[in-house]
Amino acid sequence: MIEELRDVLMNDGIEKNGNRINVKGNVYRVDLRRLCSVLYQMIEIRKWSDIILDFSMCAGIAEAVMLPLMPIIADYRKKGVGFQLIEPQDDNLQRLFFNTNWAHYIDSDKYDRTPHEGRHVPALRFGDDGTSAIDEILAKVMNLILGQLETDRQP
Repeated sequence: MIEELRDVLMNDGIEKNGNRINVKGNVYRVDLRRLCSVLYQMIEIRKWSDIILDFSMCAGIAEAVMLPLMPIIADYRKKGVGFQLIEPQDDNLQRLFFNTNWAHYIDSDKYDRTPHEGRHVPALRFGDDGTSAIDEILAKVMNLILGQLETDRQP
């Protein structure tokens, strides 16, 4: 009841409509539980095998929501559930979805993996990204960190 009231008053949150989950407004870590609950209800109870994650009306989302969501989606995908991503309309948020690999992990049929280039390391999963061990991912992160250190400092 409190979650529904919050959604009505703030026009933010997670809504389900058939096999579609609408993610609206600003979504925070506290919303992860609701999102996981809706996924569970749709897949395990209602037996939907194709889920649409609609972020078109999303204004912002915390990595504390998206990073834990990625292995949950991967687990459902292994069980035969398909996922389709509707991209955020906000250009900056849309680029974030691409640059972090969130789009790829939600809808890997439509979105390619973002390569490790430049000043960030996108979300990576063991085994799925051509990485067979934690050492390879750690090397990517360490190269990024070391590449950002100032080299002109005098001792």
